[in-house]
Formats: sequence, C-alpha cells, structure tokens
Amino acid sequence: MGMSKFNICLIGTSHTACFRTGWRNVLADYPDVSISFYPYPGADYFHEFRADPEAGILRMENENVRKHYEKISGHGGEIDLARFDLCLIVGEIIWWNGYDRRRFSEQVGHAALFAFIRETRSYKLFHEIRKASALEVFISHIPFTSSRRPSLRRNVGSYLAEVDLVNEGLLKSQNARLLQQPEPTIHTSGLCTKLEYAVGRRVKNPDDTTSGRPSVLDDLWHMNERFGEVQLREILEAKDIPPRAES
Repeated sequence: MGMSKFNICLIGTSHTACFRTGWRNVLADYPDVSISFYPYPGADYFHEFRADPEAGILRMENENVRKHYEKISGHGGEIDLARFDLCLIVGEIIWWNGYDRRRFSEQVGHAALFAFIRETRSYKLFHEIRKASALEVFISHIPFTSSRRPSLRRNVGSYLAEVDLVNEGLLKSQNARLLQQPEPTIHTSGLCTKLEYAVGRRVKNPDDTTSGRPSVLDDLWHMNERFGEVQLREILEAKDIPPRAES
C-alpha cells in the first residue's frame, strides 16, 4: 500500500514555469506527490494575499488574480492551506550583492542580510501564510542569471554560507527554509547559472504577421525544465521522499 499523498502548494512568478515543465519529467518517479501551481506574472501581486486565520485560507484581494487562480486551480481562487504539507514560494528574491568586508564588521553584514530578507515580498507573503497556518514553507530565490560572458565576482562558498546563516538565524525557528540554488546548476567559479539551464534562444511571437518576421529572444533570466527538475528533486530529497524504485 502506498503512502498518503504529499501535497505541495507552489506560489510564484513567471519563474515557476521551469518548475511546472520540470515536474513533467519528475512526476512519474513520485506518484505519491502532488503539486498545485498558483503562478502569476510579476511579484507585485504577492502583497494581494490576505490570510483568513479562522478558516486557514489565503484569499486574494485582487479580483483578476482570484479569477485566474479559480480558472487554473479551482476552489474559488482561494488557497486552503490545510490541504497541503508544504508551501513553496518561488521567484521574487534577487540575491543580494553582499557587503564590503573592508568597511563593515561581520555582525553588521549579518544584520544587513537579515534586513534584506525581511523586506522581500516573499518573506512578507510567508508571514501572511503564518497568520493562517503553521504549514512548513520553502522560499526559492530567483536563480542567478546565465550569461554568455559571465562575470564571476563572488564565490559559491560565501553564497552557501549566507543561505545557511539566513536559515539558522532567521527562518529555522519559524518552520521555514530558504533554498539554495542547486550547486550543479551554478558555474564553478562564481555566482552565475550554467548556460545549459537557461531558457536561452527562442523565437518570440512566431505568429506575429505585422512585422513580417519573428524575432529571437535570448532569455538568460528564466530557467528551463532541466533546472526545475534538479530543484524539485532536491526539495523532495530534503523532505525524505525517495523516488519510486524501478521494478
């Protein structure tokens, strides 16, 4: 007999696309996992969520977004947090540039990092969730931009140490976690996503007949399904959910 379903609520921006496409490559390995997607372009809408503490529900103040959610996910466009085992917030935090260690102490740098996280829309959405539920929350920052000529000014080690610091000093006690970008996707010499994980070159508006020809969009800001698959597998591993054994 299989385990009961592990249900994930994924709220995010356009950066959820790689998770949605990556999930297609993953779901066959995880028949006891279900993901409900609540995407919407841009992070400005994060502040439109309002918790209903008595009902344990997230409601949308923006009627257009509510109707959008109702269309793709049902349930009146509301998110009943009791239905889920984990909430994943995706695609709003652009990782900070650090601080000048020649001018500021480590204590000041750590305080600045915590202040940076607290001011993000993702953190504020997390606290709105916390008003209605003790549900575990994972927060995923925007992946590092890929580049055909990457600038490798910061090292991976300092970034991983900062993520650990945020988790230990700010989020762990609140049943939340900031996810690090999967190490296999990061350039070995610095904070830049490997080119093979970016959407890359694609045709934009191929059906546009007004200009006479389509244009090519070189999208190195959004990641592809391979990235989504790697991150999803790491998340499920973190929750001690193994893939289905091959027969």
